[in-house]
Amino acid sequence: MEWPGRRHRRLILELLGVLSFDATAQAAFQSWLLAELFPTEPGSAESEERIDQWFVQTKRERPGGYRLDRLIGSVRQSYDERVFQTVMDRLDEPMRHRLDAALLEDSGDGSPLLDLHADPGRVGLESILQEIAKLERLRTLALPDDVLRLCSAASIKRYRRRAATENPWELRRHPGAIRLPLLVFYCVPRRAELIDGLIELLIQITHRITVRAERRVTAEILTDFQHVRGKAGILLRIAVAALDNPDGAVRDV
Repeated sequence: MEWPGRRHRRLILELLGVLSFDATAQAAFQSWLLAELFPTEPGSAESEERIDQWFVQTKRERPGGYRLDRLIGSVRQSYDERVFQTVMDRLDEPMRHRLDAALLEDSGDGSPLLDLHADPGRVGLESILQEIAKLERLRTLALPDDVLRLCSAASIKRYRRRAATENPWELRRHPGAIRLPLLVFYCVPRRAELIDGLIELLIQITHRITVRAERRVTAEILTDFQHVRGKAGILLRIAVAALDNPDGAVRDV
């Protein structure tokens, strides 16, 4: 016997034209998650709102929280695997070997990749040399510039944040299909950041040199001016001559 509450719910759904969340609806929902939702990496509140909109627009009955969470988690894992595989397919064997070698190499304080996290510090020649060394270390990996071109900017940001928060020991525990793409998601954006940072450092150093040069020239001019005898009289004569003949040359008037 059908309980009254269930019967009323069924009648309301039928009246509104809301269909059950069957296998067809589940497949459509999974496809939508993979193609539309996950690539944009929305926050939890936005994600929940967009999922609600999908069920409203498709007029499908929303499943229970536990079932829906498991379904979303499963699709999320499939999305990550697909993205990682896309990156792996663009890495040849020498690239994979160089990435693992950079992670496994021990410089005394751990993996040299840890040094890439550090900020340049004070503006100066030493900081520029340090940033150049970091950039050269990343360039030795010889990763293609477009290795992440098929990944959305939001996904790149999330995977890079994940790679940056894991230490080398944690990264080494992952299988190659996860470890190597995570390294790529960190190294490629970091390489671009180092280039931009070097440009900014050069601009700051150039500005400092210009300011110091201007101060030095100004100081020398003031010093020379202070050592001229009778400069007040000379300036007065120049001013009078300029007023009497404003269009003439100083030497002539």
